[in-house]
Amino acid sequence: MAYKAFLRAELNEYLKTIGELSATEKQDLREWVADGNSVHDNPFSLADEDGCPMDYVNAIRVNAEMYEDYINKTNLFRYEFEPGPDVEPGIPF
Repeated sequence: MAYKAFLRAELNEYLKTIGELSATEKQDLREWVADGNSVHDNPFSLADEDGCPMDYVNAIRVNAEMYEDYINKTNLFRYEFEPGPDVEPGIPF
């Protein structure tokens, strides 16, 4: 089986198990696979809790969530450890 055929078969199996996808997610996923990538990898090199590469759809969702947290400053963990206004620049505490 040629590699592209393998990737298409992998994509079809993945689409059966991943659940609902937005039209954008589905189109981006198809382009990712058409470029010769596996659905079980992602362009951000994001990993799951076990250190394994995250699958494409979950990685783009996590990436979008991280972006929203950054833009909206809603990531409480990150902001908890940022220095306050009374800390001099260059001093880490």
